[in-house]
Amino acid sequence: MVKFLVMGAGGVGAYFGGLLAKKGHDVTLVARGEHLKALQKNGLLVKSVNGDFHLLIKAVEDLKEMDEVDVVLFTTKALNVKETAEQILPILKEESLVVNLQNGVGNEEIIAEVVGEDKVLAGLTYIETTISAPGVISQMSKKRDIIFGERNGEITERAKKLLEVFQDAEIPTILSDNIDREIWKKFMFIAAFSAITTITEAAAGDILACQETDRLFRSLIEEVYRVAKANNILLTEDDVEYAYQFAKDSLSLTTKSSMQRDFEKKKPLEVDSLSGAVVRFGKKANVETPYHETVYGVLKLKEKLYR
Repeated sequence: MVKFLVMGAGGVGAYFGGLLAKKGHDVTLVARGEHLKALQKNGLLVKSVNGDFHLLIKAVEDLKEMDEVDVVLFTTKALNVKETAEQILPILKEESLVVNLQNGVGNEEIIAEVVGEDKVLAGLTYIETTISAPGVISQMSKKRDIIFGERNGEITERAKKLLEVFQDAEIPTILSDNIDREIWKKFMFIAAFSAITTITEAAAGDILACQETDRLFRSLIEEVYRVAKANNILLTEDDVEYAYQFAKDSLSLTTKSSMQRDFEKKKPLEVDSLSGAVVRFGKKANVETPYHETVYGVLKLKEKLYR
């Protein structure tokens, strides 16, 4: 049995935490507000295309009463990353692992600066899931994969053991020897898809059916590719095509991005870790990023107007 803390029990964290708890692991979810109250009172209800389940699960808001844990799944929104990482310091043992599954690039470095380079594994997930009601998670995609790995590319025993835990919990998981490439490969898609869905306030089907927005979506992907290459990330033209075709082949017509859902709920947006990161890494490598600079500005204004 592995003792997990899920830092950020939203759609992603609660879903994977639920699968691990269902398999008998000691899982604590960190949540707040009405979602926390519902988890504590009624347990976790997951409605999923891959199978519904309900279970009682530990949920807390404050970590002060927590014992040390073996693994932290870092699944918060990519906001205030340093401050969030500081909260988990008291519950980490010397051998504890922190697995980052946040959207965006560069977040692992921030977490590592706080908890230590040796503790952090980088990762990502492909999944469409959301909190549909307090204590209730709706998971809408057949795909619910995790890819993770050591930041230096080494295939270690600790990573192989964690791979076995994930797979045993029926989480499709890949252990990568080049996790930076995998993160940027997803980043091409998620930065572009988050931007186009949120500025248009439209779902995937409408965006891809419109010639102009479909072309803009492709341009946003290609811009991330150019930035990645300039930052020595070994992506290929095939990866660009994969990111573009993933939207066409793997998403339902009604799919929305998590940023779009946050926008609809008037929540803070992860725009600084997505289009904002494209702009920052572009400047670092002297690559112009006019598409992401434009959508970044639009999204920052949209957020400012409702906040």
